[in-house]
Amino acid sequence: HFNKVVHPWQCSGAPIHDPETDEILGAIDLTGHLKTAHPHTLSLVGAAAGMAEVFMQQDLERRVGRIRERHLAGRAGPEQPAAVLGRTGKVLAAVPEGWVTGQVELPKRGSRVSLGEGTDLAELEKIDGESLMLLWGAGKSSPDLPAELTIELLTLSPKLTIGGRSVPLSLRHCELLAVLAANPDGISAERLAIELYGDQGRPESVRAEISRLRSLAGPIIESRPYRIAVEFRADFLEIEPLLAAGRVGDAMDRYRESLLPNSEVGAVVEAGRRVDGMLRSAVIGSEDPVLISRWCGTSSGQSDLEAAELLLTLLAEEDARLPGAIAHAERLRRTESRTTASPWH
Repeated sequence: HFNKVVHPWQCSGAPIHDPETDEILGAIDLTGHLKTAHPHTLSLVGAAAGMAEVFMQQDLERRVGRIRERHLAGRAGPEQPAAVLGRTGKVLAAVPEGWVTGQVELPKRGSRVSLGEGTDLAELEKIDGESLMLLWGAGKSSPDLPAELTIELLTLSPKLTIGGRSVPLSLRHCELLAVLAANPDGISAERLAIELYGDQGRPESVRAEISRLRSLAGPIIESRPYRIAVEFRADFLEIEPLLAAGRVGDAMDRYRESLLPNSEVGAVVEAGRRVDGMLRSAVIGSEDPVLISRWCGTSSGQSDLEAAELLLTLLAEEDARLPGAIAHAERLRRTESRTTASPWH
């Protein structure tokens, strides 16, 4: 050591490894003057580190045992293999024993895992309050899984586009995709049922809708938890990033209709209000007559008196849009005087 003050010291240390990941968590160190050095000091710290690792290993085994009992008992077996993984993918237990061993390469996104050179599939399931994960066998890989899909919900005719193929969607399937898109890391069947059907929602209803959607669109949704299985774009999720980048015009291009205006699903209604509010604020703040005129022409903006009156101050007298804008603002003023206030007041 360069510091002479510590030259008379003698140190003995031993690392402590995480039994779940094999990573070094820290070390036990015993430091003293050379006069206090003893040949058994290194053995002492080694034994202390070993005891710490034993205690952690025992705790890990208890956690794995509880998970096997709660989540795998009665569900996992030869027909439905499963495993318990550490947070880095280390296999800690498997049913049947030996179904998968060693280290599983975790996906960067989604829950789908390839085993056996990509021919066998498995799905990850996170456990609430745990760093450990479950891995469920999911049979053979499907050649029909698309590389990417596009979800268009800000339109009068919502649709799902898969590899150039358009799939028309029912309102319930639109709501289902909206909730899944807003939860890319996945959502449990129980929570998804509550989101879609309220407090009386049942997971069985969700599974039935998922099955119907899969029959139309293919294996695009994974389970345990439910999530979109491939890369996707959703127009209602693109508005905020575009506005943050100052691309208000591009955001207006994405926006053709409020998000599923006939939906009564709380999460969808809230997301729609958020999109409408962000876009309106950006459009009015731009003081661009083209953008404001486009906003006033949408279903959400057609009752926006503030935007209509702002547009009047921005249009030149010779602008061909001015007479229509004046008539529109007058209609809103008359309507407001007879009915309740606009939602934008």
